[in-house]
Amino acid sequence: MLDSNERARRFYSAAGWAPDGAEKTDTMPGEDVPLCEVRYRIELVSA
Repeated sequence: MLDSNERARRFYSAAGWAPDGAEKTDTMPGEDVPLCEVRYRIELVSA
């Protein structure tokens, strides 16, 4: 998700997801505005 999307970050954090350290910067086609993304993960537990 975008690192600036605080609402999404709170939502996923409340559900147990956490950033795993991976980050990526991309740009939209035809734009010079950088989009900084962070990756969140959750540990799955088998029953």
